[in-house]
Amino acid sequence: MAFCSFTSDQPGETYIKLEKKFVTHFLPQADGDGVRAYLYGLYLCAEGADVSAEEAAATLHLSLERLTELYRYWEDFDLVTVLSADPLIVRYLSVEDALRSPRRFRDDKYADFSKTFQAMRLQYGAKKDVSHTELSKLFAVMDEHNFSTNAMLMISRFSFSRADVDKAVNYIVKVAHSYAQQGITSDAKVQKKLETFDLQMEEIVNILKALGQTRKAEPADGELLKKWKKELGYEYDAILFTAGQIKRSSMEKLDETMLELYANKKFTVEEIENYLSRRKAVYSLTYSVANRLGVFCQNAEPYVRNYTAVWLAEGFTDETLLQLAEFCFKSGKKSFESMHEYVEELYRDGVVSVDSIVDRLRREREDTRFLRSVLHATGLSRNPNDWDKRNLATWRSWNFSDDMILKAAERASGRNSPVPYMNATLSAWKSHNVFSPEALAAEEAAFSQERQQKQASQSERPAYGKTSNFMEYDMRHNYKAEDLEAIIREMQEEEEV
Repeated sequence: MAFCSFTSDQPGETYIKLEKKFVTHFLPQADGDGVRAYLYGLYLCAEGADVSAEEAAATLHLSLERLTELYRYWEDFDLVTVLSADPLIVRYLSVEDALRSPRRFRDDKYADFSKTFQAMRLQYGAKKDVSHTELSKLFAVMDEHNFSTNAMLMISRFSFSRADVDKAVNYIVKVAHSYAQQGITSDAKVQKKLETFDLQMEEIVNILKALGQTRKAEPADGELLKKWKKELGYEYDAILFTAGQIKRSSMEKLDETMLELYANKKFTVEEIENYLSRRKAVYSLTYSVANRLGVFCQNAEPYVRNYTAVWLAEGFTDETLLQLAEFCFKSGKKSFESMHEYVEELYRDGVVSVDSIVDRLRREREDTRFLRSVLHATGLSRNPNDWDKRNLATWRSWNFSDDMILKAAERASGRNSPVPYMNATLSAWKSHNVFSPEALAAEEAAFSQERQQKQASQSERPAYGKTSNFMEYDMRHNYKAEDLEAIIREMQEEEEV
């Protein structure tokens, strides 16, 4: 009699039919012997071969005991049923059905844990027995994360001291999953983690009391306390004070508040007290800024966190922000994001106080008026844009006065692209150290005289154009395009050496 066969709803085939879900769900966590035993048994089922368990074990170079152990492993996943251990008789089941059924665990595998766990529950005053379903949850966690019996018992003891013993299984599972996510699964790491939590216990209990919480401390509370202290840099007294200010709340809400305080650079008790007392005013300010920007603001919290609080921390006052919001709206910056870009630009330039902002806005207004006259001189009728403003800043950084910029604008009048022409003209003047009207007049006179001398000697029209204005875009250059190409080639050759 064959020791392996399909269940009645699994027809034999002339080929091995391996379901994809076996590969994706079961194969990755099995060892090589387990996979070999499963595939060889699947082959025997498909062939309908009359092969005994002893013969199969010999073919796979395994002992009969090892082969039996491997099929017990697959039985835990409901992939096979071991109908008999002596002689070994195995029935293969559907992979699809195995995925739908809950994971089974053999009692003998976790016998030591179950016995000690039950005794520990009684020590902590359990009034009812733990169910097999509850034990299966613990077995699943141990199996999934490779917790040892000792590690799981330490977590269980910790949980019994902080939760109702008869309802503690879900709490234990929650703690175990949390530790596993942090890579805490070995006996030593679990023990160290629990010892650290015990040291934090008094502080966590006081924080929970300040929040109006009556529950017991949980490992997640310890992680939050560690975050506030280590990552954010808060002292315990500041955390406890903040908890007392948001009574009848949760640790999650306290975490949000601590992050908000950190974003606003409030660290001491005094700073936190002042900030929280002014919090309502900050929210009201945010709604007012939104109103002036024309933004519909239903929930102010993200705007406070990302914008208003940041601006206030940088030193801007309420009234200043309201005025800037109105200015931004009139300038086409009609969102918190665009206003933030402008406010951050002011901050980078050291423009924060009312006086400095007024001076800045006056300069911007004067620059806009001047740019209008520059564009008008070139023959353009449009309003100045950001590109024009950047050009003006560049020209002034070249040490040109407004008078010289206007002269360049006049030279560009009638050109197809007057502003680029201005750039080229001013660049040519800069290369020849022409920065004043007097210097420009002198250079033009010298250039005119030179041209007349050439005309007299060569009796031919000059090749540099019909205009007599000095150093315009289409006028003379000291170098030719060939010279530029040559210097670039030489630089590239030197870099390659």
